[in-house]
Amino acid sequence: MLAAAVVSVVPFVVALVISAAGAAASSSGVHGAWTVDGAVLAQSFLYLVTNMMIGIAFGAALLASAPAIVAYFVLPTAVSALTSAVGAHSFLRWIDSSTTLAPMTVHALSATQWGRVATTSVVWLALPLAIGVWRVLRSEIK
Repeated sequence: MLAAAVVSVVPFVVALVISAAGAAASSSGVHGAWTVDGAVLAQSFLYLVTNMMIGIAFGAALLASAPAIVAYFVLPTAVSALTSAVGAHSFLRWIDSSTTLAPMTVHALSATQWGRVATTSVVWLALPLAIGVWRVLRSEIK
């Protein structure tokens, strides 16, 4: 998990440098053309690391990479579709990762939004990771 967090730093820094270079090249002479709030920058990095950890948690829970990749994409998409079908006032909006994690890259989150991020993280990260740890500890050594 720590290695994945460290590996997340490289693409984040590369994306930041490319974005800064592109903004600097396209906005020559325009004051304040590209500004990033420090909170949003930190949240964006947390968003990247969280998604990386969710992928690892699915891999740990399923103990196979191919089904984990499929589950990583299919399950959140299914929850998002179900949330859209049921409505915005459903409890599902607290675990719909597309609506709870996406604002992390847009603006500083409110306390309610952080609660949704925490709830989503428990469902999509902590629960599969706990299942994965349990499965690994109970499996026989090969």
